[in-house]
Amino acid sequence: MPTLQALIASKYIAKLRQSKDVDAGKIAQLEALFASGKKIKVDELVKLFSAPAGSDIT
Repeated sequence: MPTLQALIASKYIAKLRQSKDVDAGKIAQLEALFASGKKIKVDELVKLFSAPAGSDIT
């Protein structure tokens, strides 16, 4: 049974996929952050959304 956090994350990702404002690459990277199971740091999100489209987060 998925956790509450996993359910919220999956609904959030589904909404982002419907949006034309966020590209598929960023959505995939965000999904990987959620799937990692570790606590996501603000710096990781800032790096993800401030990076140009098509770049990888490190």
